[in-house]
Amino acid sequence: MTSILSNFLFSSSARKTLVYYSGFCFLFLFTYLALVSTVSFFHFLLDHEMRVIERWLTMNAWETLILAKMIAAFIVLKALRLNNYLFTSSLTVLKNSELVPERKALAMLFYFGTFFVAMAFQFGQIISNEKGVDFVLTSYLGSILFYLIDFFVIFNLLHHNPLERRRQKILLCIALPALFILITKSAMPYIETQTLYLALHFGSMTALLAKSKNNMGNIFLYSVLIIGPMSVFFGVDLVWADNYSKYLYPSHTSLMGTFLVWLTGFIYYFRTNQPA
Repeated sequence: MTSILSNFLFSSSARKTLVYYSGFCFLFLFTYLALVSTVSFFHFLLDHEMRVIERWLTMNAWETLILAKMIAAFIVLKALRLNNYLFTSSLTVLKNSELVPERKALAMLFYFGTFFVAMAFQFGQIISNEKGVDFVLTSYLGSILFYLIDFFVIFNLLHHNPLERRRQKILLCIALPALFILITKSAMPYIETQTLYLALHFGSMTALLAKSKNNMGNIFLYSVLIIGPMSVFFGVDLVWADNYSKYLYPSHTSLMGTFLVWLTGFIYYFRTNQPA
């Protein structure tokens, strides 16, 4: 019965990966809410006004989010080590991975960046933001670490629970992004227009990992060349939106067009047989 269910649903390895990642997500949410509550508590003790507390939480949101993710990742990887006799350290797993990105991945990322800017001029005009980039480093690092920490955990989980069947990979490629989006929206319910990019970024990195399961170079390059610049220059920042971005991206840019650009890029990536 178990083998039959594994064929149609999740295999043992897929279930373990999903359970550990679910634990990571809920630990992140719990830790983040605990940190926010603790900070708010001390502000109330100092008799600060609500607007002061809200401003502090907004301006330090990236630090709080990343700290919460790092704590959750540390706990989950420790739990994985305790439950696995053949555990390989995270540093060793990373060293043994392929850190040089594929050429076809580089071509796809160049395509994404070029067409994303081209679409802005097609549907409007990119306007310089008078506020400029006051928090460029925080926005850039916060944005890429927000995704990279998740994939560092997922990469370790898949190393210790390898998937062989294509069906299991497809199911995880659906389940992991859905869980990520659910938890992120729970932690940051004010996210609106960035939801599409939240799904596109995580889905893209999941697809890259599914196609080249031992290549962390593709994941890292995507975050550095696509996620970070889009947040800093075009306002695709999960916390600050375009409040501190270099340019104001046209609000009426076609979301369907953006999705089709990403879809076309990945059709090329999965179809091409060009060697890395």
